[in-house]
Amino acid sequence: MSDLAVIEQKPPLCHILLPVRRLFQELRAELESYIELEETDLFPKTLAHIEGHVPAEGLPETVRLLMHGQDTLLRLLSEMCDLTGGFQTPGDSCHSYAEFLEVLRVIQTELIWECLESEALFPQALAYAASVDGLSWRHVC
Repeated sequence: MSDLAVIEQKPPLCHILLPVRRLFQELRAELESYIELEETDLFPKTLAHIEGHVPAEGLPETVRLLMHGQDTLLRLLSEMCDLTGGFQTPGDSCHSYAEFLEVLRVIQTELIWECLESEALFPQALAYAASVDGLSWRHVC
């Protein structure tokens, strides 16, 4: 749907929908990058390191990038939450908008859990890599 179509259909709601749409596009791009970094960099490096095939070279930088990605994702979701009044559906909105807000609410909850897991897992992964490579994770993180 074009921006103009949104403005013509729901003038008061367009002040919410247009910024949410922009933020969602940013969220999608950031989430795709985050998942790709996990799947193509973090997981293979960690597995190879655990199996003793390669040193943990680059792991601290990967973890730093993922932590930054989490912060960005949380910020974008927080902005969308603020814009929508806590992902609350206005009474005159359509069913698909209500479903969209529910999906955003679920993504935010899942991301918070992911971040909580990462608070424990990232330092452990870095500490393990550092102990094997003779480094201190505090110096690389």
